[in-house]
Amino acid sequence: MTPIRRRSLRLCLTVLILQAGGLAFGMTVTGYDPEAHDRFSGGYPSAPVPNTSPDFVGLPFDWSGVGWASNSPKKSFGFVSPQHYLVARHFGGAGTVRIFGADGTRHDRTQRQVIATELGVVFQNQTVGDLSLGILNTPFSQTAMPVRYGVLDRNTSSTSNATTAYNNTPLLIYGHGSVSTNSTRVAGTPINSVTVSGNTHSFTTPRTDLQLEDLDSGGPAFALWTNPNGQSEIALIGNHAGINDTVNAHNFLGTFQVINSLNDLMRPDGRALRVVGPHSHTWVGSSSTNINQNSAWGISGNRPPTTNATSDRFVLFDGDTADSLSVNINTNYTLRGLYFTGNQTFTFSGSNTLTVGRGGLTLYADTLQQFTAPLALGSSQVWSTGNGTVSVQSLNLNGHLLEILGDGTVQLNGPVTGGSGGLAVDSGHLVVNSNTSYSGVTWVHGGLLTVHADLSSSERLILKPGAGLTGSGTLPPIEGGGRVQPSGGILTAASVNGSQGLSFSFLFANDTPGGNETLRLTAATPFTAPLSAGSTLRIYLVTDTPAPGQTWRGGFFTDQQADFLSHLSSAQTEVYLLEDDEYRLLTPEDGEVLFETVPHTLEINGSPVEGRVLHLTVVPPPDTFARWAYETFPEGTDPALMEPLAAPNDAGVPNLVSYAHGWDPLNPDLSDRPFAFPEDGTLVIRWGQNPDAPDITATVQISTDLITWTDTALIPAYVTTENGKDLYEVRPPLTDLAFYRVFWQFSSP
Repeated sequence: MTPIRRRSLRLCLTVLILQAGGLAFGMTVTGYDPEAHDRFSGGYPSAPVPNTSPDFVGLPFDWSGVGWASNSPKKSFGFVSPQHYLVARHFGGAGTVRIFGADGTRHDRTQRQVIATELGVVFQNQTVGDLSLGILNTPFSQTAMPVRYGVLDRNTSSTSNATTAYNNTPLLIYGHGSVSTNSTRVAGTPINSVTVSGNTHSFTTPRTDLQLEDLDSGGPAFALWTNPNGQSEIALIGNHAGINDTVNAHNFLGTFQVINSLNDLMRPDGRALRVVGPHSHTWVGSSSTNINQNSAWGISGNRPPTTNATSDRFVLFDGDTADSLSVNINTNYTLRGLYFTGNQTFTFSGSNTLTVGRGGLTLYADTLQQFTAPLALGSSQVWSTGNGTVSVQSLNLNGHLLEILGDGTVQLNGPVTGGSGGLAVDSGHLVVNSNTSYSGVTWVHGGLLTVHADLSSSERLILKPGAGLTGSGTLPPIEGGGRVQPSGGILTAASVNGSQGLSFSFLFANDTPGGNETLRLTAATPFTAPLSAGSTLRIYLVTDTPAPGQTWRGGFFTDQQADFLSHLSSAQTEVYLLEDDEYRLLTPEDGEVLFETVPHTLEINGSPVEGRVLHLTVVPPPDTFARWAYETFPEGTDPALMEPLAAPNDAGVPNLVSYAHGWDPLNPDLSDRPFAFPEDGTLVIRWGQNPDAPDITATVQISTDLITWTDTALIPAYVTTENGKDLYEVRPPLTDLAFYRVFWQFSSP
């Protein structure tokens, strides 16, 4: 065989000119047809238009996980997580990576780094392989890229490689045409041969169906397989590396060394490789529910079986065909991956341990699957819940990472152990109901994490933007940019780092932290960084009309006595009132909220803890009668005595009059009442008015019998400001006997 060449630009141009006498081209497809082979029908690369032709070979599959480089649109990358993609080491990554998302728009992300797995094709003068992992600074969102490509695993053992099992596997290869603004192309071809030796992990495809050349390096190769639910899927099997005269060479993913290496490189970002493979056994459970009995298993759907699934296999549990839904883990047992179909609940019971390998768990139906027997991880892995529920009584992470996908729920109802292992939620809901002892990081990339137990053994909890955290348990230090809301009581954490935009929501039903949602921070430095301008503090008050001066305590409680209000000052603050069973944002007309922190004793499991708590006071809007009454009357005054027409003084002066003149309502200064005197043939009526009372209006009225009063047409005129009062006057003409008064009323809104 002619030696394989890397498709670097300079080398390929030189060689192809010598061999073909022309310029280098991207992927050339035998019988090329744009409707059959182009991913996009137009607009690529700036505004792609998907190819919807029924002849398109890739039409049934999700291509939103294949991106390209902004500076070189011919460079294509296959994503194994929203943050990680495969790339050929000799070709490198891209400063900016783009995808055409499932939401129908283009998304850009910047590359953080490219790391070699040290496996793949080994070129001349190289000591390590060509397969590398690209890492983005910021992941793509779930709406942009919901697809999570799996790696196809056909090996008969998780610790050895079965290269012949991949021979003739049908593929869809992704590459490019000759012009960078042409659409990328998809074409079919089979695997020709697989090589696994030292660092060299590669496979080849023949050049009779398609030709990969310059600038196709790193583009993905997908294997076609049928999942246990009967649907055809594409899974990553490698990416392009080099060519010679007869074959295209690709880095190969289907070895345990590559899978382990990718898992190790992805784990620092809280991601695990999704591994898929065809199931070799189906649970029957006809004559026995013991997991190690031959009669409990069918092979390829046939009965009776010839062996049980002891060799760490991918297996299927089909609730519609199984004779028994009970699985007895009567001995320690290992399975590579578990698939669930049908509409029934399986129960895995027993005192022995079921170890789940790198294939993890996948639910294809919205069902509940229960594991009361102990579970252990044999590798870092992904559990895909769909819209179903997985209930686990005991879980040993064994130093590995478990990542949760799907829209369903995983309930961890018993102890979670596992040394340096970690948990990650990519979407859906993870509920931790029992104490943990693992020491690795806990990630919440998306979805919701609920903790009702002690999770403080974890090194830290990273809450990414868009993700949620709730519960009433105990947590390690919290960082990130997601949203925290205790669940109906006190949630405890060591500390908070608010520098990346963490947001908080608290429901306040009464005036004590024990009855309001509160985040207790126990560390000596409760806020390792203040909340930033990107943070939002939301307070939901269970009242439609707060009483003037009504107070609440809750939200944040620190075991330290120091005032922490400055750590909240940069965050946006929103206060909501409950009205007609819906919360609405508090408006200036409702009043304003004054924030402070005050010393407080919090009862924790019957023991007092001295600390400091956030204290809220809802006060009436400034420059209003209600605000004046709140600030003027002593605390504890009967609210009836604070009404506008109440007269809580011996002189019988109503509060509204005291407010208008700026008097003490309990001891009004009658010497400061309106007065009159003649001047230049007119009567001057003059009075002092409270300048902080813009919500009332003075009207001068006239009467001849002190019974019937009529508004005059006189408009008060400002005279001067004296002793802190605004002096106003009117000048009615001198007439026969008449009485005048200054009448006060609230201004119309």
